[in-house]
Amino acid sequence: MIFPTACFVGATLACAVAAMAASQAPVGTSVLAHRGDSVAYLVPSQVGSCGLGQVVTGRVVASGGSVVRVGAKQITLGGERFSQLLVNGEFAGAIPHLGAQSFSPVRVDPHQFFILGTGGSRACDSRAFGTVAASSLVGYTQTGMAQRVGAVQRRLDDRITAEKYVAGVYLLFVAFFFGYLLIHAGKLSRLQRDVAALGALAEEPLLANDAGERRTT
Repeated sequence: MIFPTACFVGATLACAVAAMAASQAPVGTSVLAHRGDSVAYLVPSQVGSCGLGQVVTGRVVASGGSVVRVGAKQITLGGERFSQLLVNGEFAGAIPHLGAQSFSPVRVDPHQFFILGTGGSRACDSRAFGTVAASSLVGYTQTGMAQRVGAVQRRLDDRITAEKYVAGVYLLFVAFFFGYLLIHAGKLSRLQRDVAALGALAEEPLLANDAGERRTT
């Protein structure tokens, strides 16, 4: 299933993801793809069984500025041998058995993507017709949209956690401040009582002297 990038009823978070993507994507597309995203796109040229304009799905393995090439060594996954796909010299995934197993190094231009086919379109990908323009992306697959929504949800959860931490520190500071005021208010009250008591003690000898002088006279 391919999710359109427009908002739809009952998918508030997915709508937010689509709106965010539309606000940042290049002109001509509302899909803001990143490495690892599962997307649907239009085949840019007729190559073998890959028809021009055919909608196929794939995983973005590299974007503008990256260099993609086939690794010199193979890897073993599930008992099978696969060629390695390297992006900027780092392992980016196993190359599907369907389709080309080797190609010359590719430097991805800005607003272009190198995509490996998924599902039934494993042979119709950038190994066959080169990089795919951002304007050829038509949406996210169900898996891709779920990944997008999950990523946004994690960022929201992290933000909420951070806000709760800040609020907790603030409340702790406020509680400490009020506790400080209460403690010093009590000390001030005791000091005032002590000063009053000292004043009363200082007045008693004077009163006694006055009374003695009156008796003498």
